[in-house]
Amino acid sequence: MDERILTDGEKSGPLQRTVNALLTWASELLAQSGVHEASLNTELLLAHTLGLERLRLKLDGQRELNPDEFLLFSSLIDRRMRREPLQYIVGTADFMGLRFGVNPDVLIPRPETEVLVEKALELLRTSTVAAPEVLDIGTGSGNIALSIKHHFHSAQVTAMDISKRALRIAIGNSRTNTIEGVTFLKADVFGDFLPGKKFDMILSNPPYVSRDEFGSLDPEIRTYEPRIATTDGSDGFRFLRRLLETVPGHLLPGGSILVEIGYGQAAGAADYAKHYGLTRIRVYEDLSGVPRVLAATFPGKGGAA
Repeated sequence: MDERILTDGEKSGPLQRTVNALLTWASELLAQSGVHEASLNTELLLAHTLGLERLRLKLDGQRELNPDEFLLFSSLIDRRMRREPLQYIVGTADFMGLRFGVNPDVLIPRPETEVLVEKALELLRTSTVAAPEVLDIGTGSGNIALSIKHHFHSAQVTAMDISKRALRIAIGNSRTNTIEGVTFLKADVFGDFLPGKKFDMILSNPPYVSRDEFGSLDPEIRTYEPRIATTDGSDGFRFLRRLLETVPGHLLPGGSILVEIGYGQAAGAADYAKHYGLTRIRVYEDLSGVPRVLAATFPGKGGAA
């Protein structure tokens, strides 16, 4: 790895160890290491070190850190300079108004995935199904499944993942967010999962980075996030094809499937949905204008279409 780490000289820090001086010092180090939004990262790490809200730092600009506080802060900056993701360092990520515990066993929840949840909630709220059955495939931290249950209490949510470690994180997040009623299961989408069980809605943020694209990802993703949740080791559509292939066996007539897709995949994803006999095919953009979510309906009456 070619990421920078603190030199012996840098480890001593600035002459003054006030909040303001350390924010300037650490922001410059992170920027030199290629970290995006270096100032914001620095503020969040210092707030985490001191147990403060980030906005409080401006009011405490002349506060001087004691040796233990500085040692902890400099160690966190060192980790971030190595391009370890901020969310893994602080141990949490915010999503849909909730806070999720995360570690390298799970993908970090991202704002673009909120589009998938928001569109799913729109469909659920206009559905005639009082207690819709919802399946989240590849739940990871549980951010999708738990957000659906939190914002649409009557949904009967099942969350599956192939990773036992990911499921432990998801179950922990259900407890810390006091969200009850979600069923967590270990299952492989490429196997005969949940035989005979059908749902009104299927959701998934599957691995969609192709084998060829994986090497060009930022170090934060390529080095630290779980590879099994990032790349399909193929053309980027392997999991999408499998998900669409399973629709007749797991989606009720009139039900919807919503899947997160990657940059440049919209046309291909829509073609696959059409190939597998789905209707009402839509692609929704994220806040950056990137086509991000494929939504489609299994033909027939009923369901959460």
